[in-house]
Amino acid sequence: MRRAQIGNAGRPTRLVAGLAAFALSLIFLSCSPLVPHALGNPQTPVQRIATVDLSDEEQAYVDDSPPLRVGITDGAAPLVYVSTKGQAQGIGVRVLDEVALRTGLKVDYHIHSDQASVFASGSDLFPLISPNYIQPGMVLSTPYLVTETVLFMNKSVSGEDLHDKRYAAVGGGVLPVGIDESRVLYYGNREYAIDAVERGLADYGYANAYSIAYLTLKKGYRNLVTVPQGMEERRYSVALYTDDPILLSIINKGLASITDSQMQALILDEASQVERTITIRMIMEQYGVPILLISFLLIVVLVFLSATTIQSAAQLRRQNRRYEALFEISHEYLFEYEPRSRRVVLAPQTIALFASMLRQEKAMEALASVMERVEESTFSSVVDLTVGDGSLRTFRLSIAKVSDSLKRVESYLGKLSDISEDEREKADLRTKVVTDGLTGLLNQVAVREEIEGVLATRPRGRLDFLVLMDCDKFKQVNDTYGHLAGDRFLKNLGESLVSIFGDDTIIGRVGGDEFCVYVPAGDSAESVLDQCNLINPTFQQRIKAPFSVSVGVAPVETGDEYDSLFRRADIALYQIKERGGAAVGRYLPSMGT
Repeated sequence: MRRAQIGNAGRPTRLVAGLAAFALSLIFLSCSPLVPHALGNPQTPVQRIATVDLSDEEQAYVDDSPPLRVGITDGAAPLVYVSTKGQAQGIGVRVLDEVALRTGLKVDYHIHSDQASVFASGSDLFPLISPNYIQPGMVLSTPYLVTETVLFMNKSVSGEDLHDKRYAAVGGGVLPVGIDESRVLYYGNREYAIDAVERGLADYGYANAYSIAYLTLKKGYRNLVTVPQGMEERRYSVALYTDDPILLSIINKGLASITDSQMQALILDEASQVERTITIRMIMEQYGVPILLISFLLIVVLVFLSATTIQSAAQLRRQNRRYEALFEISHEYLFEYEPRSRRVVLAPQTIALFASMLRQEKAMEALASVMERVEESTFSSVVDLTVGDGSLRTFRLSIAKVSDSLKRVESYLGKLSDISEDEREKADLRTKVVTDGLTGLLNQVAVREEIEGVLATRPRGRLDFLVLMDCDKFKQVNDTYGHLAGDRFLKNLGESLVSIFGDDTIIGRVGGDEFCVYVPAGDSAESVLDQCNLINPTFQQRIKAPFSVSVGVAPVETGDEYDSLFRRADIALYQIKERGGAAVGRYLPSMGT
């Protein structure tokens, strides 16, 4: 729950659809490790330059009214959602907080499970809503956010004819014109609807550009295709649940007091909270032409803003040139730690490395935490820190004591050496050693080591299983379609196994066309067999061909070693192969060892 009071104001503002595209580009570019931050400290509050001029009646309303109940629900990030700490967050919340600060209104946020609960809660306000979700009796403020509508669909769906496809909609809204209601699947919020299309549970839907960009970065969608539609603009306002002219006037004045640049900074700050490393090549491959157009718009906007801050910009450029020269000479970053006060002082080049005040403070907290253990056995000479461009880097820490005449430690001088590239190369090398180059799964050696480690520590009585499978008539695949097609089939089989058995299992390729899955803590033999029965239909759906695999399942027994467990699963597998394959078989003691 938040409360906000008092504030200042500025000239009225209205964001146009172009700023939605601008926000989209900033989200992508701010996450790239190759693009430096140009926005400064993302947590810097919006600058206020005037006081909202309220009438006597409005001021009395502000002074006498109790905190306004603001209802929100999760799942519409970055517009309105619930943070991992259980707090109201999003563009709508930030804007309403800003209005409250400027007008003196007090607001309390109340989180509800879904939109229906919000609408039935008796709240006074909803921080952000578009007209197609308005409920009877609601009154909307002046729109403060305008964004374009984007078509999103599963990559397996052709966008040429969508009339017979499944449409993912959010309950409580108005369907777009031309949507067949018999083909509509309703979900509790926008995030659930987009997730459904990503997973293939629905085929397509429409959403605002902010939510698509935010969730793509947050969840790393791989099966989603987005297409700008040129449909109606989505205009978002503060919603009053009842017609209250005085409150509506106060909110509109608060909104009007936020300048264009202030609103832009506020919205971009909130929309760019997701950090995900994306290379320039990945961005250009998928969004080449739009990025060029958006970059042009970005340049135009930055030039306009630079006109009002040219003196500060010139000073910043001079400082950057000095820092760059220091980086070229030293490639090292210095700091001093005072143990008595637990204070960290950064050298100028180190300040430039972290750029914003927020990242400087976080770096100093991390260094202080490490330095507190400098005399302990748990002290680590390697530390990970987030630098100014948003990327996480690894540094080797070297220290030297500074003592007084009585040899008492007064402080420590520290030096950070960037070893990120070395660590990445080591990680890549480790990955290559244990990974099958074709499928990306564990290779035969790594699978054996992983399973042997689990068997050595497996609790007595836990239900574990080894699933072994072999492609049926795989030679015919290579002979008929060629070895490249055979490789694609193997990769698709590996992806099918990952989608069925998940991350808590050990999945690997143990031969040319042989795969295995170790399932720890299975619910029952029947549940594991049910999962195994999904392998062939899932695999065949991916490859669009009738090729199949044979599967053998063996439960882990007390005292099992890798070879004995593998041999039993192999016996079950070849019992199935002898019966013609394309089925799942469970090992029985009568099969022998």
